Amino acid sequence: FTLSPLNPSRSKVGGGGSKPASSKQTGLIANLCQQQSKNPDSFVQEHFNKSLTDLQGSEADTLIKMLNNKRKG
Repeated sequence: FTLSPLNPSRSKVGGGGSKPASSKQTGLIANLCQQQSKNPDSFVQEHFNKSLTDLQGSEADTLIKMLNNKRKG
């Protein structure tokens, strides 16, 4: 039995993979949406056809990146 190094591909998946989105992720999505005068539930529904509370970690990460890019640009 040998210990393998941390999976290097994990960082490519983005924040959480197929695990449920964390409360930090969903809270950040809600805050970023509100700052941009968007309804968080509608925004999530529009992009993933599910509610904010049903997001997977990787989906939440994608939305956070989208929202951050819109905020910068």
